[in-house]
Amino acid sequence: MNVNKKVLKTGQLVAYFMACFFFLIYPLYYHNAFFDIVTCKYNLIKIFVLVIFAVEMLIAFTYLMNQLDEKEEIKKNSKKKKNVKEERPKKALKDYFIITDWFMLAIVVINLISALSSDYFKESIDGANGRSAGLITVLCYAGIYIIISRAFIIDNIFIYVVALGSSLAGLLGILNGICIDPLKFYEELSAAQRKIYISTLGHVDVYTSLFAITIPILLMYYLDSKKLLDRIITFFALIINITGVISGQCDMAFLVIAASIILVICFEQTDWNLVIFMAPFVISMYLTKILTNITLKTEVRRFTGEYRDVSEFTKLLIKDETVLIITIFFIACVIVNLFSKLTMKKYKKIFVGISIAVPVIYVLLVIYFTFVNKTVNLGKATDYLRFSDAYASYRGFIWKLSIEEYLDMDIMKKLFGIGPDVVYPYLTNIPKHAKAMGDVVVYTGGAFDNLHNEFLQYLFTTGICGLAAYIGFIVCSIKNGIKGKKYILIVSSLGYVILSIFNLNQVVTTPIYVIILSALNAKENNIK
Repeated sequence: MNVNKKVLKTGQLVAYFMACFFFLIYPLYYHNAFFDIVTCKYNLIKIFVLVIFAVEMLIAFTYLMNQLDEKEEIKKNSKKKKNVKEERPKKALKDYFIITDWFMLAIVVINLISALSSDYFKESIDGANGRSAGLITVLCYAGIYIIISRAFIIDNIFIYVVALGSSLAGLLGILNGICIDPLKFYEELSAAQRKIYISTLGHVDVYTSLFAITIPILLMYYLDSKKLLDRIITFFALIINITGVISGQCDMAFLVIAASIILVICFEQTDWNLVIFMAPFVISMYLTKILTNITLKTEVRRFTGEYRDVSEFTKLLIKDETVLIITIFFIACVIVNLFSKLTMKKYKKIFVGISIAVPVIYVLLVIYFTFVNKTVNLGKATDYLRFSDAYASYRGFIWKLSIEEYLDMDIMKKLFGIGPDVVYPYLTNIPKHAKAMGDVVVYTGGAFDNLHNEFLQYLFTTGICGLAAYIGFIVCSIKNGIKGKKYILIVSSLGYVILSIFNLNQVVTTPIYVIILSALNAKENNIK
């Protein structure tokens, strides 16, 4: 191996280390329990990305110097041999840069303009009044993108790292769900706080977003695996991931599971077996029922002194009737599979059709019950099927308020927003919104420092320019992933995107999503 190859190999190892760090160490890192869970990860990402970026720049500089030395050597040799001409292919600008580079540059520039023009310049730099997703964090994302998109190569070991990191976070979430607190995180929390924080990731919404990234990866690898050991490892990791995300008792956990199933069905290229596909989900259902019953029937109570709330979807999942129906269906599939293999090849069009129909039907139902049949009593389903202030845990309120405010903004703010991650100070300092924001604190027990829809958040904080750059970056990354047949990364990135319709960008799990998007643009990242 010549000097340049050694330098490039070193750069790949550094990028690989970065990716593994964010999937294994970063989610588990904490300092003072939940009290500074966002701040400590924010401080960690700043230091880590800066160090790794500096190392990669040193490697790049070394490579460049070696290239120049080689060029000088060629010139000397060509002078000695007059008949030998140096022929080097000329590279166009497009050979050095890809379109996602320009989108990432646009994201950085737009966030910079947004911060500089913000009425809350100081707060927009570090996002201290939000989720630490300010300008500095965006610069960290740019550093991650440069390193991963240029040098990361995914392999089987990386999948094991994903399985281990997510399983550790999920296992801790399962323990917390059944009232076991091994890290003593809950001792000094208030009753209200103890219900919404979990594992080493903080808020249950943020905790759930990790599994939106990891479950699709593990599920696709589990179906693709030819080696028994690989399938066993991902099988158990899937069970922990699925049970772990449900343990957060956040309704969005079931959106994560449904999205993972739909995405894998649509993008999986192998002819997988339906029984093998269903097995981890069925076992996770049994495990969830057992764990939930333990929590509800024993004297061991949630750390608040009262039983932890169980999500309506979890209640539906663990009902005896649901368990019986799914069990009968699974056994029937096993029996049929013994005589005629239930493979995806035979039924893919049906599955894809159902996968597309389900979200379409849901949207149509929301439109119908919101604008056509406004009076019918939907019971507990009202908050899911009728758009109002209470829709999706009061997301309807903050979405309507933010859209109304955006339409009233001046042209500069419409283009570049109010500043990165300054939703809370901005809205609470507007008298006509301050009272409404205060009322929501009374209703929900918490304040909105984020719009809980990433696309709306970027529109509001970085304007239409920032939103366009962000969407362009995602679309072009996925397009590059499709060209490279990197389906395992595509399903992961789309899993996060789907959840982001109801979730929030922050410094805890969003960097992991940036790793996936960046890897979609790497030239060599197929599993080997």
